[in-house]
Amino acid sequence: MTSSGRRPRCGDSTVRRPWLRRSTEAGCGAGVEQLTRYLDLLNRDPLLAPVQGIFAAQEIKPQARVLAEDRGIRCLVLDYDSMRGAEDGTLRLF
Repeated sequence: MTSSGRRPRCGDSTVRRPWLRRSTEAGCGAGVEQLTRYLDLLNRDPLLAPVQGIFAAQEIKPQARVLAEDRGIRCLVLDYDSMRGAEDGTLRLF
C-alpha cells in the first residue's frame, strides 16, 4: 500500500489480474455464470480492475467452453492425478 492507501500498480494500468474459478465437478454453464458474476463484481473495484477470468475444471462441457470463451474467459482443463504426482504406471527416464 502507498501512503495514499492505494495499491501500487506494476507500471501499466492495463495490467489484468487473473481470477480463477475451479469447478470440483464437470465444468458447466452454471460455473461460467458464477465466474461472470464474480468478475463483474471485482471489476467494479478500481483497486482490482481490470480482472480477467480463468475457468478451470477436470472436464469442461462444450457449451460451457463456448459460453466462457464468448465472454473472454479462458478455459483450463485440470488433471488432478498429475497435479498430485500420482504415478500412471508408465516407465520414464526422468
